[in-house]
Amino acid sequence: MTARVAGLALAGLALLACGGGTSVETSGGPLGQPVEYPPATGPVPLETYVREGALAAGLDRAQTVGRLGAPERIEAQPVTNRHDPRITDSIVTLHYPDARYVFYVVTQADRDLLDLAVIRSNRHLRYAPPGIGTPVDSVRALLGEPVAARFDLLEYDCLTCEVPLPVTFELRDGRVHRILFDYYVD
Repeated sequence: MTARVAGLALAGLALLACGGGTSVETSGGPLGQPVEYPPATGPVPLETYVREGALAAGLDRAQTVGRLGAPERIEAQPVTNRHDPRITDSIVTLHYPDARYVFYVVTQADRDLLDLAVIRSNRHLRYAPPGIGTPVDSVRALLGEPVAARFDLLEYDCLTCEVPLPVTFELRDGRVHRILFDYYVD
């Protein structure tokens, strides 16, 4: 038995022993090592998942990097402030191997606002389940019926929030492949 297979078997036994409180991904670690994620908190209400589900929700860029480490790449592009065309703000994207975080940087307020989080790994989720790999039926059982559905996606929205905050579960082979948290920025 190879060291990798033995390690995976031990991780599986550990998951069974602790009731599945920690999720392990077998493909994303350095040199093929398993990546451990924070303990799953269990299902939360839809509104909580939509508002706070992405690990970077409520964080600025520095806090996100502090929590997740340095991104592989950072992109920045200037944009005109929609309220005052004389002001130039920025869109800054932090690229990680398994996620992308897009921040709207308000120049006048020296403030970052998370605009979009594209998640491809459970380590970027504050709450799981549902997460990457969750079967579509389990997503519906946990969050209820979506506001929109197709064979390749489920879209949810916070029904009690003041503004739309859609979360889209992209599906592949009947399981969650990617999650998009689209936050409101004004």
